[in-house]
Amino acid sequence: MSPEERVARAIRIKGLLEDEDIKAALVSIEAELTDEWKRTHDAAERDNLWRAVNVLHKLKAWMVSAASHELSAIKRAK
Repeated sequence: MSPEERVARAIRIKGLLEDEDIKAALVSIEAELTDEWKRTHDAAERDNLWRAVNVLHKLKAWMVSAASHELSAIKRAK
């Protein structure tokens, strides 16, 4: 991926992170998974739900990192 493509990707990801609908969706999904996790008494289901919450956290962390890393590199180069 060229530097220009990485910059364009970072800008798109940053836009997603700032989109109110995307933010609301991520918060809602996490809340639903956490509520289900609290309600279930099945150990395997609890484990699966907790994994899902962790995957959601990893997705958000990746998006933040992908957006900020590339954009920071651009600012440093200027």
